[in-house]
Amino acid sequence: MQLWKPSNDCFLFITPTKNTNNLVFFFILLKGVIGMKWIDAGTIADRDEVPKKLWKYENIMKQIPKHNKKAGSRKIFQRKEYSIYKASDGYIVHNTNKPFEKGHTHVHSFNKAKSIVDLCIRKKLPNTPRAWEIESLIRITNNNTYYNKLRDMLEGLK
Repeated sequence: MQLWKPSNDCFLFITPTKNTNNLVFFFILLKGVIGMKWIDAGTIADRDEVPKKLWKYENIMKQIPKHNKKAGSRKIFQRKEYSIYKASDGYIVHNTNKPFEKGHTHVHSFNKAKSIVDLCIRKKLPNTPRAWEIESLIRITNNNTYYNKLRDMLEGLK
């Protein structure tokens, strides 16, 4: 790690990238604001070792950015009020007009998630009804008429 100091209130911390030798990643600490930018290594002419008082920022520089959402789910599809999220164990279909606790369901495949969204939007009943699929449709629908049709179909299966 190296330091380039163009002025008294600005420090550029320079670390080599893993992918290439001619680009470096650096942070700008300017009056409490942290920014990031890619620049060519050749443009940085005057470099010194980092003073010991600035090593306290090393952990900040090594942190994963906050926009990285690997641990949780992320939205991959939306149609009208229905969103599909990729989760670690499959997919989540959520009706955004309902609270998440009451208006979401879990499925294993993306195609089944899209099928459930399509059935809800068109207010159609599944061709090959399965109890879990009908329960999923009941959870995410807002339409009372469609809800009653699904409930009657579910009672007919049991």
